[in-house]
Amino acid sequence: MKSMLEHYKKTAEHKLHVAKYLWKIAFKLISRSVTHDLSKFSYTESKSFAKVISKLGKIEYGSKEYTEMLKTLKPVLNHHYKCNPHHPEYYGKQIDLMSLIDMIEMFCDWKAAGKRNLNGSIDESIKINTKRFELAENQLYLFYKIKEEL
Repeated sequence: MKSMLEHYKKTAEHKLHVAKYLWKIAFKLISRSVTHDLSKFSYTESKSFAKVISKLGKIEYGSKEYTEMLKTLKPVLNHHYKCNPHHPEYYGKQIDLMSLIDMIEMFCDWKAAGKRNLNGSIDESIKINTKRFELAENQLYLFYKIKEEL
């Protein structure tokens, strides 16, 4: 009987610790949802992004036209990437240096961004960005598992 009580007590303590860590991660993700892309509201970024926002729905992600648009935005994009760790460019295009929180935000960003492009979809984003950022198999696996959760 005493060993059963000890078991229940230790298991309950363990569950509380796990819950605490899950809540910490959940809070970080909620915080990221609030602070996501705040730099786009700065004057530095907004004046440049405002010029191209209407074009996004008319061009295909990854197309030559899209790539040309990125070139015109290079200075403002560099600023944006420096301010936002959910972009691989923040880490010199090295996704393996990103935290799991960064990667989850990046994935959600890709999924949401797909809604504003002509051919946008998370599958297309993963396909294009696999080549763009030289994604490893384990990273692709993680992205497809996250996709299943959404």
